[in-house]
Amino acid sequence: MPHLSWSPKTFDDFDRLYAHLVAVKSRATALRALMDIQSGARILETFPLLGRRVPGHISRREWVVRFGHGAYIVIYEVKTDTVIILTVRHSREAPAPAR
Repeated sequence: MPHLSWSPKTFDDFDRLYAHLVAVKSRATALRALMDIQSGARILETFPLLGRRVPGHISRREWVVRFGHGAYIVIYEVKTDTVIILTVRHSREAPAPAR
């Protein structure tokens, strides 16, 4: 069974998402969102191909984690026995430019 690995970029994503939610909602909501994202991503350890393919990227997939009235998009790649979480964004945010 693969294990999860969070890229350094995801920690920047978590900081950004946390700061936004603290500003518009509350610290408790921000913490719940981050915990839900992390627990929602854990299903990928059991079902690594569950997310849909990201258009234009052969190896990238995205998994939607619902939260409140919206959702967070977890972009990841599967490498042998590791699911590498590359980035996390809110569903209302524009995707990062393709590389």
